[in-house]
Amino acid sequence: MKHSFSMGLILCMMSLQPAWAQDKDDDLKPEETRHLEASDTTATNVEQQNPQAAAEIRQFLTTHIAHANAKDIEAYLGDFDAKQLKHADQLREYTKRAMALKALKIELLAVEFAQIQQKAATIHTRQRSGYINDSGQNVVDDVILSYRLVRDDNHAWKILFTERRRLSAP
Repeated sequence: MKHSFSMGLILCMMSLQPAWAQDKDDDLKPEETRHLEASDTTATNVEQQNPQAAAEIRQFLTTHIAHANAKDIEAYLGDFDAKQLKHADQLREYTKRAMALKALKIELLAVEFAQIQQKAATIHTRQRSGYINDSGQNVVDDVILSYRLVRDDNHAWKILFTERRRLSAP
C-alpha cells in the first residue's frame, strides 16, 4: 500500500511539472481589451503622478523584451527578482524552450499603468510575438501580459511575477 501511494505521488508530481511551464491562460476576445488600445484616464493619471518611475518602467520593459529578442537567457532571467522567484528551474526551462523558437520576435504594443508605488508597480501590456513552429508555419501570439514589478536593493525594477492572457481570434 505504501509503495503504491509513493508511486502515485511520484506520477502526480511528474505530470504537474510540465503544467508549470505550459500556457494555462484564458482566451480573451479583442473587444475585452479595448482599454489597452488607448490610454484610459486612470492609467494616464497613474503615469502622470509618477512620471520618473513610469519612464524607468517603460525602459525596463523595452530592455526586457530586447533580452528575449536577442535570446539572451541570462539577461532575461536577470530581469526577475531572484530573491523571491519561485520555481526558478521551471522558469529557466520555459525560457530556453521559448528562446529556441525560430525567428522569435516580440513587440510591445501598449502599456497601461495600474499602480505605481515607491517599491512596487503593476502594469498591463499588450504584446505580440511571432515565430516559426516546427512545421515551418508562421505563428503569431497576441497577449495581454500583466507584470508585478518590485524594486531590488539597488533600486532597479525587477519582475516578481507575470500573468498572461491570450487574445482569441475575432
